Order: sequence, then C-alpha cells, then structure tokens
Amino acid sequence: MLDPRGSHYDRAVRNERIKQKVVLFHGDSDEVSESPKIFADLREDGEIISRKTVAKSIRRLGIKGLCPKRWRTTTVVNSADAYPVDAVKREWATGALNQVWVGDIT
Repeated sequence: MLDPRGSHYDRAVRNERIKQKVVLFHGDSDEVSESPKIFADLREDGEIISRKTVAKSIRRLGIKGLCPKRWRTTTVVNSADAYPVDAVKREWATGALNQVWVGDIT
C-alpha cells in the first residue's frame, strides 16, 4: 500500500537522513573529509547512494573539507654555491710530504 503522502515525502525523509549522516561523518573526521571519503562512509553505513548525490548534499550544506597543500621546494640551489672553493686546484701530488691536506666532514 502506498503512503498517502506520496513519494515526495519519502524523498524528503531520505534527504534529511542523508543530511544528518553527512554532517555526522564530516564532524567525526574533524571537519576534514570531502565528498569521496563521506561517500565511502555512507556506502559503508549501508546507504545506496551515488557520489553526485553526496556531492550535491555537501554543497547544499556548505561543508568544506581540507585538502593537503601542494608540496613546493623552498630551497633555491645556486650551482655556483654548490661546492666550496677549490683551494688546492685539484693538484694532489705536489712532490713533497704534508703539503696538501684534505678533509671530509661527512
């Protein structure tokens, strides 16, 4: 037997249930999750729902997730500064002992 209130009532009830779950899952994630994670949580909770419906619900609620910032290199490498000055001009054999000393700090 059909509900006398019709399918609009059923849809409104379902939308309200989904809205409550979206808010719950978003809150449980410390307000970090976006639609892919919330969609997965809803599916895991037993809801039969499309990702577009989840995205629409999130937009209507005005929920914003956090996405990690893009990694950027902050160190500027200058090829002239890459190596220390060559004080011995790469001449290791001078013909005498203790004339050229080298060290490595690594």
